[in-house]
Amino acid sequence: MRAKPGPVTTILFSSAVLLLIAANLAGRGAAQTAPAAEDANTEILSLGPAPQTGGFASIRMTRDFRSIAIAGNSGSRMAAFLNGAPGAKYDQVQTVPPVLSADGKHVAYAARKSGNWFAIVDDKEFGPYMQFPSYGGFPYGGARPIPWQDTPNRPILFSPDSKHFAFIANKAQPQNPNPLWVVVEDGKEMAQPGQVDMTVSLQFSAHGDHLMWIVHGKPNGTSSVVLDGIEGPAYSGIYQPQFSEDGHHLAYTAQRLIPPTQGGGSQFVEVLDGKEGPVLAMVGSNAYGNGVLLSPDGAHLVYPAHQKTTAANQNGLAVVIDGKVISDANRVWMSPDGKTIAYESLPANGNSGSRAVLVINGKPGLEYSAIQDVRFAPDDRVIYSVRAANGKFFVVDGEKELGPYDSVDLGTLRFSADHKHWAYAASGDGRAFAVFDGRKLRDITGAVQNATPPGLPYPFDANDAREQMFKFTADGHLLYHASTGLGSGFMKDDESLGADGLMSPDGRRIAVVKSVNQGSSAATAQLTLDGQAGPAFREITRMAFSPDSKHFAYVGISTVPVNGTGKEGGYILMVDGVRKGDYPEISDVQFSPDSQHLFHFTTSHLFGGPGRAYMDQKLFFTFYWLPGYFAHWLDDHRTLQILGGKYDAATYRAADDQMYRVRYYLPGANRKQQTAAIAGPAAVDLAEAKNMVGGGLAAASASPSAAPAAAASAAGGTPGAAGTPSSAAGASAGAPSAPAIPAGTSITVRIIDAVDSGQYSAGKTYRAVVTQAVNAGTVNIPQNTLARVTLVQNGNAWIAQLASLTLAGKQVNVSSSTATINSTPQSTAQSAANAIGSAFGRFGKHPQAAAAAATVAAAASGARVYLPPGTILTFVVSG
Repeated sequence: MRAKPGPVTTILFSSAVLLLIAANLAGRGAAQTAPAAEDANTEILSLGPAPQTGGFASIRMTRDFRSIAIAGNSGSRMAAFLNGAPGAKYDQVQTVPPVLSADGKHVAYAARKSGNWFAIVDDKEFGPYMQFPSYGGFPYGGARPIPWQDTPNRPILFSPDSKHFAFIANKAQPQNPNPLWVVVEDGKEMAQPGQVDMTVSLQFSAHGDHLMWIVHGKPNGTSSVVLDGIEGPAYSGIYQPQFSEDGHHLAYTAQRLIPPTQGGGSQFVEVLDGKEGPVLAMVGSNAYGNGVLLSPDGAHLVYPAHQKTTAANQNGLAVVIDGKVISDANRVWMSPDGKTIAYESLPANGNSGSRAVLVINGKPGLEYSAIQDVRFAPDDRVIYSVRAANGKFFVVDGEKELGPYDSVDLGTLRFSADHKHWAYAASGDGRAFAVFDGRKLRDITGAVQNATPPGLPYPFDANDAREQMFKFTADGHLLYHASTGLGSGFMKDDESLGADGLMSPDGRRIAVVKSVNQGSSAATAQLTLDGQAGPAFREITRMAFSPDSKHFAYVGISTVPVNGTGKEGGYILMVDGVRKGDYPEISDVQFSPDSQHLFHFTTSHLFGGPGRAYMDQKLFFTFYWLPGYFAHWLDDHRTLQILGGKYDAATYRAADDQMYRVRYYLPGANRKQQTAAIAGPAAVDLAEAKNMVGGGLAAASASPSAAPAAAASAAGGTPGAAGTPSSAAGASAGAPSAPAIPAGTSITVRIIDAVDSGQYSAGKTYRAVVTQAVNAGTVNIPQNTLARVTLVQNGNAWIAQLASLTLAGKQVNVSSSTATINSTPQSTAQSAANAIGSAFGRFGKHPQAAAAAATVAAAASGARVYLPPGTILTFVVSG
């Protein structure tokens, strides 16, 4: 078993940039939590000095927002702060922000003292070292936001299950002027068969039970993959290594140099679990592995390639599907579950620019001049766009063609909840328009810009706008923004509803804004909901439905100045048609997950502050300017959390140089919330590691406990090994199929991925692991067996089902009854249904889970279902 550093959760970087003034901080002790004077329900925690550079991008949070790490001044030195508690002082802290484990219990960073660098993990020093790798290529750790746990070249990283850590460091050698880059895992330096490749990050497998890196610059100039200290075969170069999603398979692209006596040049092979695929002139879209697709269970490996050109294959183009080379083919696509594979076939007497056929699971379609884009529908249909001989574009759905168009963007393709209706954007005759069930609708030239919701806690780009372009009502009508002579219009199918609007989470109510004389001093806007028109305003901004769709709030801008200042128009908060108050500016409106409370935040851009937070129109905290758009409901559904600095009304500035975490607790909230641990094995299965690198040609130094763990696994005694390891041999076609699981078997799993019916379509599978071993007749299901859970829709209800288990290296399909929720990470018997959602809005923050219920099927209204990672579900196998 590896040394256990302590646990982790995934990491969030905010993208909002907030410049908070931070002065040098005298040393202080552990952070203190105290109720705020404004409200007894408010708790304030000092997180340490406010970031001097990068604003909120210099703060790291776990995905559930509960754990927060920053690095900043501590007197004349620097320190890292975890949830406000300072670590030791150093001359410099390099990793800004620090690195957090997924469960929020561990923090790591690089720090310098007395001229030496150390890796600091939970206040324990590892080193000294000369230096660490650059942090994602951004100066001083980088102020721009980067993804949760996937940043390239991260100096220190934790395994997804939070049980291990690893980093690369530059170590001086007394007799060698060239420093040696080494890998350190759980505090132990691994013996290196060569120089660590700095262009490829360390990678943990999905459950944290395997660690992979690349070494190169060996005496013969070759490179190798190293997995858990076991060295794989040597090649001239290795590119794009990737684990399968289940963590049991490893693929990479390998290069061999051809000796000059044999003509010189290079050959490429794709290697899966140590077994080479066909020898090719190029692998992937650029010779070095780009475009290689590995299915989640490692059963399918597909990629584009180049062969040597011959008289029969003049362009050398090919695709490889599970080791079989298909000549005269170009691109290849795989569905997310790995069950559908499509590739572009180029007839032998043509070329890539004249004739093309899409072949789906071996069945060829019609011939076109070119295949443009391929998408997979929720019901496994393949939808693709093509260019015809006349230069026009079409969308192909099976045997049906839609078009012609001058262009088409399948990135906008969206389906209704029942998959019966679909829409996408296309163009023709000099305009862009919506296509709904094959029918051309209104001009949407300005739709992307108008679909961009303000106030998001991360950068909103064109891809996000495309996600928001089309929405469907519960009865299958299409909502979108169209371009009109007066600007944007809010559309339902081909009917103009008004200038703007918002759909309720259940898809049954639509709030419509109608505007008159926009752009003039006589401009007015009026909102209508359920046939009831509200008062006239100069403009209407924020809109929000409650998660249960029963309540609605919005902000109207009055033509009357606030307090007679003449400098700012009044921002009026309207809730269910009732005027609730006038404010200088309202930047955020959110209902609580139970739909019973309303949070709103006010600012004053003209005056530079302050920012005031209200719950049910009652002020509970005053921030210095904006709080960074970090107003999030935690997944106990009763706690609102915001970050920011305190405001001093006497000086009109920040009260101090500290950053604060402010929580507002509704009745029944859990005041001692911690991030949930994430499931994962603590042991390393070296037998599986050897299979994944091809038998282990050279053994480097591994953890002392790894060999006993492997022996125990071979005997079937290691729970963390997830049963019989999946390998290329074990998953061969000749292997016996796994027996069926008897009806009535009860299986309890822990969710790994966040389940979100609002973000993903029905039918998407989510990873989970079995929490305890199950003996079901002749079938043994070990603890930590990989499982897959899916959301399906039955009428208007969302239902969670157990879809499959991975047993003996094979994916076994399972039919189950409705799931019972045992617990979420912080609460018991909650279904986390009815999360906040909107048609175009996302005017608030990331959707958070909502009201408690006994089963997932209780979301009978068809509203959004959200299950956070760590949720425990029990399924009963049906016949």
